[in-house]
Amino acid sequence: MTTAALILAALCCLGGAALLDVIAGPRHAFSRLIPYVGVLAAAVLLAVAGFRADLGHGGQLDLGTTLGFGHSQLVADPLAGLFLALTGVTSTAIALVFIGWARTPDAAPYRGLATATAVAVAAVAVIVLADNAFVFLFAWEALSVSFYLLAGYRREQRDAVRAGMFTFAFSKSSGGLLLIAFSLLYANSGSFAFADWHAVSGAANSAAYALAIAGFAVKVGVVPVQVWMPTGYAAAPGPARALMSAVAANVGFYGMWRVFGILGTPPTWLAVVLVIAAALTALLGIAHAAVQADLQRLIAYSSVENGGLITAGYAIALAGAAAHLADLVALGLLTSCLQMVAHSLAKSSLFLSAAVLEQHAGTGRLDRLRGVGAQLPWAGTSFAIGALTLAGLPLTVGFVSEWYLLESVMQLFRLHSQTLALSVAAAGALIALAVGFAGFTFVRLVALTILGGRGRRVPSQPATWLVRLGLALPALGCVGVAAVSPWEIRFLSRGLAPVVAPHATLGALQSPWVLQPVYAGFSVLSPSWLAVELPILAVVTLVVVSLITRGSFLAVRRVPAWRSATGGVAGDARYTSFGFANATRHVLGNVLMTRSSLTKLASQVATGDSEFAGPDLPDGERPEAAVDEGAVLLALEGADTPGATYSTDVVEVVEAYLYRPLLGPLRRLVALAKRVQSGRLDAYIGYMLIAVVALIAVVVAMA
Repeated sequence: MTTAALILAALCCLGGAALLDVIAGPRHAFSRLIPYVGVLAAAVLLAVAGFRADLGHGGQLDLGTTLGFGHSQLVADPLAGLFLALTGVTSTAIALVFIGWARTPDAAPYRGLATATAVAVAAVAVIVLADNAFVFLFAWEALSVSFYLLAGYRREQRDAVRAGMFTFAFSKSSGGLLLIAFSLLYANSGSFAFADWHAVSGAANSAAYALAIAGFAVKVGVVPVQVWMPTGYAAAPGPARALMSAVAANVGFYGMWRVFGILGTPPTWLAVVLVIAAALTALLGIAHAAVQADLQRLIAYSSVENGGLITAGYAIALAGAAAHLADLVALGLLTSCLQMVAHSLAKSSLFLSAAVLEQHAGTGRLDRLRGVGAQLPWAGTSFAIGALTLAGLPLTVGFVSEWYLLESVMQLFRLHSQTLALSVAAAGALIALAVGFAGFTFVRLVALTILGGRGRRVPSQPATWLVRLGLALPALGCVGVAAVSPWEIRFLSRGLAPVVAPHATLGALQSPWVLQPVYAGFSVLSPSWLAVELPILAVVTLVVVSLITRGSFLAVRRVPAWRSATGGVAGDARYTSFGFANATRHVLGNVLMTRSSLTKLASQVATGDSEFAGPDLPDGERPEAAVDEGAVLLALEGADTPGATYSTDVVEVVEAYLYRPLLGPLRRLVALAKRVQSGRLDAYIGYMLIAVVALIAVVVAMA
């Protein structure tokens, strides 16, 4: 089959899956499963088509002029092939887990989840293939609708409805910014075709550049428009979170790459603003992820951090373009692509395995998930690999991508503009801090969910082989792609060919198995050799130590746990989610706006033998206390004085100080609009008459 035929077949599979779900609904297990089988088939077809297009065997589907906005096609060039391949691979894993998840009671009551899933994958495919602004925006709005349906899936829950509306509002603002940018480019080129926009220059080019980047930044969650991500992702059901984060969000990065290829050199101020905003996004995202007590919100905030890291690489490429440094452009784009691949694989692994862990434990609270990963080896292993990838540890693709990101920041001395150099330096400091806290955050996550000791036993149901395969694919990708990083760079180099010359990005290969940050002689890394050497060294070390200690090294020694140097402290000595994160709350107190208070409790609340209490802990295992998340109840044995609650919480700065103050004026505006919408026909006719007169007056004035 040709690439065009593969794409057409995939779109037909997705359309059939959506139609079947709408007609048959979720009444029977069969009608719930088959639509996801269609999504799985489409994902495999898209992956094959993407790899073919990246290798130079592209294709196109001619849509003609029937849409009324000029001639349009779906074109699979190498850049589209790169994103199609990534979409297909991650969607395959998600669809496999969806097939198993569709059998659970969580999927039974609602119609439309498979439809929203199919529409989202189809919209992503059309966005990356479109060569016409109208087709692009149509698919963009379809993706916005699918986000609304996924985030608001549990529509009997008020919070889910709010999350759906919240997500949809930001998606619409993204589409609005893109509409203005594309309209400006159309006005200066007379065409809706992307290929005709290369000639736009001057102020129109700069304005359209900024508006388009702003529109794409909303989708990927760059400050100050990142607030929708934790709410929207956490509200989505099961594997749909992986679809939104690891698949659909990538269209924002695709748009950035494509705009750079179309509009060329950006204004310097845009590169400065974007690199600072990206670095702040990374730091804010990981800071909030580090203190979350809910698993899904933690992973969602991590998506904010990764969006900032990917955008930072892109911003460095813009800085290189503004400074006319072709090698720095290649390094920035390659870095952002490496980070995007790592994020897609790791987030697929994390969100999919987290859905399985939550389903078995019946909760997403970290303290209640203690040790659950050890009881579910397939999900637990996938979860650990995804977390360690986002921590940037060696032998994972996250280590390679973060190495490249830090190396690209270190090239600031090549920038002759002092403004650009200082902005990249400031961003580099924030990125380094974010990368460091990411390691702590995900080590904490693995410690609680996998190595958390004896947690509550959960009734484990054996996962089907399809679910296991879906969990294994992204996890294997996290370590397998790292081992063949030179091949990955060659693949990305071909995909970036429409934007940057392949010979520039291939400068990242010092030799077939040794990498460098494009610039020769700066530094080197060989992930492939690390994948061989580190396991061998680990085995040799274990053997030598075992021989020296005569096997006692492997013996298990059980002793009472050290609790405290203070007498009279009773209760569980294990660290809680709050305990792990409390240091971060104070170290990053200026970023998180940490607030603490000490409140006396009634004597009856202060009784009991618990050191920790609060909503993090399971009902019945700790005394009840009316305290906020992260509160600590200190109960001293034999004390007659009331206990005290030390509570601490953090503030989402952007939401608290930017969006919430706007709610009052917005409500007043809505109230005014309601007064105008009186429901009287004569009033509406009067409004239409005023609009017609105003339009005639404008036309006459312009004539």
